[in-house]
Amino acid sequence: MDLSKGIELRLKFVPGRRLFYTLDTQLEQTVQRGEQVLNENETSFEAYLRQRVLAADEDGSGHIVTVTTPPVENPGNDRQIVYQRLDGRGNVLDVSGMNPTNSFALPKDKVKVDSSWRGEVILPLPQTAQPVRCVTEYIVSGETTFAGLKCVNIDCVVDEFEFDMPMPDGSGVARVLMGSQGSMLFAPEEGILARMEVETITSPQIGQITFTTSTMITQEFRKFED
Repeated sequence: MDLSKGIELRLKFVPGRRLFYTLDTQLEQTVQRGEQVLNENETSFEAYLRQRVLAADEDGSGHIVTVTTPPVENPGNDRQIVYQRLDGRGNVLDVSGMNPTNSFALPKDKVKVDSSWRGEVILPLPQTAQPVRCVTEYIVSGETTFAGLKCVNIDCVVDEFEFDMPMPDGSGVARVLMGSQGSMLFAPEEGILARMEVETITSPQIGQITFTTSTMITQEFRKFED
């Protein structure tokens, strides 16, 4: 891999290929009135994410199914199954099992160190019925090796923006301030995401009370499965 010559970043859909990822979520919640902290809460949970390529189309898009499970399956634990059709840049063309969301947007052109681009990402939020659309800026910072894969290192930033969120009980509308930043490793030879770490901060304000939620999600490729 030689970034100095420019590298194309595209997802590659190999029918029958199975990928195994770990998914770690860290959640911090704070309730404040002005500068006074009224309540704080931290929690974390892990999951296994298995992705299988069902088919590839002539236009470069692919059909994949993703199964997310807890590390130890017990009766009553959530098991999520999602079907998606994605294009080579990560855009969601079709989906079933959840709202259409894409975690990254790859560029049209080849990239080198310091290359940058902007792409729309659709983020699901636990506080809203519909996902939020936001524009992410990507900057190539170099190359590295992760899990045996040669990867392009990319920084990701979503500028802070505001939107209105209806209250669950219908009592009114909260004004929400949101921002996000993180990084991703993309393996161009294999055409897969190798690692992504994103922190999203949402701050709904209701009167003088602010509810701040910091969500750190880390997804890491572990291996190809038989």
